Amino acid sequence: MIKKSVIMMALVLCGAVGVATIPTASVSAADCGGNILTLKPWYDGLTDDSCNIQSPTSDTMSSFIWHIALNIVDDILQIAGYVAFGFVVFGGFLYMTSTGQPEKATRARKTITYGLIGVVVAMSAVLLVNVIASTALGI
Repeated sequence: MIKKSVIMMALVLCGAVGVATIPTASVSAADCGGNILTLKPWYDGLTDDSCNIQSPTSDTMSSFIWHIALNIVDDILQIAGYVAFGFVVFGGFLYMTSTGQPEKATRARKTITYGLIGVVVAMSAVLLVNVIASTALGI
């Protein structure tokens, strides 16, 4: 049962990563590129229509700094999610190669469990950062 659920979760996450990396057919004027997987560049949301970074004024300096900080934190949390997913895949590999040894199978199940917990925590943290960014900064 756990083997089927691990395989299903791995396929769903691989599909999600694959869909996230497919380039779109049309690029808007405000899209300045720089996205790798789902990671945003540090300057996301700070450019004008010609992809030049807008210089902050004394009134918008705090918003400018918060944009940069939230972009970096969002990327770090997404990387943590990718690492946690890597632990799920590694745990699945350990489980398949345990060859009936209960110690190895138990270690593999713990790795998968902790990896899934890490994926959920990382996704929740990314969601929280995006909610804060959208409500506080209007991004």
